[in-house]
Amino acid sequence: MSHSSVLVTTFLAAAVEVIAGAGLLARGLVQRIPRSALQLVVGTLLSSFGTFWAVEGLGVAWPGSDAAILALVGWSAPAPGPARHRPRQCRPGRWD
Repeated sequence: MSHSSVLVTTFLAAAVEVIAGAGLLARGLVQRIPRSALQLVVGTLLSSFGTFWAVEGLGVAWPGSDAAILALVGWSAPAPGPARHRPRQCRPGRWD
């Protein structure tokens, strides 16, 4: 094994330990966040980053470079709002 591969392996193991430790420390805080809110945030971030990288993969240059991700987050965050606040529909045969 070469010196550089040992160094990379050591840094990789250290990074895994740091991320695992941060996850354990943040576990209590994350458990207090409502699940639907967490799903909304994660979905918004995944959609924004995915859109950004898909368009970059097509060779299109974003105005503002990486700052365009913030614009995508701002554009996609309010999208679920109308779906979450639609009036409840009655089922056929139910009048309550």
